[in-house]
Amino acid sequence: KMSFKASYGWLRRFMTRKNIKFRYKTCSKQHTPQEQVHDFEKFLFYLRFNALQPNEEEEHNQGIDPLWGRFPPECRYNMDQVPLPFVVNQDSTFALGDEENVHIKCPSEALKKRQFTMHVVVNAGIGQKKYGWVDLVAKGTGKRIRAAETELCDQDVKFLWQANAWVDKCVMLELAEKIVTHKIEVHGLDTWVILFCDNLRAHVDDDVKRMFGDAKVFLCYFPPYMTNVLQPIDAGIGRSLRTFIGHQLDA
Repeated sequence: KMSFKASYGWLRRFMTRKNIKFRYKTCSKQHTPQEQVHDFEKFLFYLRFNALQPNEEEEHNQGIDPLWGRFPPECRYNMDQVPLPFVVNQDSTFALGDEENVHIKCPSEALKKRQFTMHVVVNAGIGQKKYGWVDLVAKGTGKRIRAAETELCDQDVKFLWQANAWVDKCVMLELAEKIVTHKIEVHGLDTWVILFCDNLRAHVDDDVKRMFGDAKVFLCYFPPYMTNVLQPIDAGIGRSLRTFIGHQLDA
């Protein structure tokens, strides 16, 4: 029986010797980094000289942080939907270093959100001012869930059912209500917070924007086709959650 266990360093050196590299799944419709530079700079300019600047009412407030401006880290939130398919590790593979494109047989993007979608909300606070939570959107009606299963659910996780497992307007209004309630409880009604998100149809709906605006939640939308570069949840906690759940399913 072999007892050899390869360390991460051994794996990296082996891959270097054999000219093997990781290849991550990408979409052929994505723009190249060179094509995105202009939109990226425009977004940063808008963020720095418009969104983060205090309004007329706030200019009289001496509590504005000279470093962070209008929104200190605990007032900067990010939300995103993370697909939770039952097969979660089809985003990467190995290939020889001189191969530019590698084809991986896997479900299409449309199939990723057929069962569950995690709605993730986090902020940039430090220590006790750091907040975050996950809600679940599932396909179905939820009427055939047994009582024993319901008791095992975390009461802090909002479980929403609908015909499809992605977030539509009705579901987004319920999720927005939870975000607004949290915002008022933690920051009060008079303090503005900023919420970064993508251009999902449910995010740009007038009723959703009105609900956030009435609670002084400033919606800041990432430029189209750039969430893979700018969306923190995609590169951070979203990927970590999917990897952790995948390991649990494989256990």
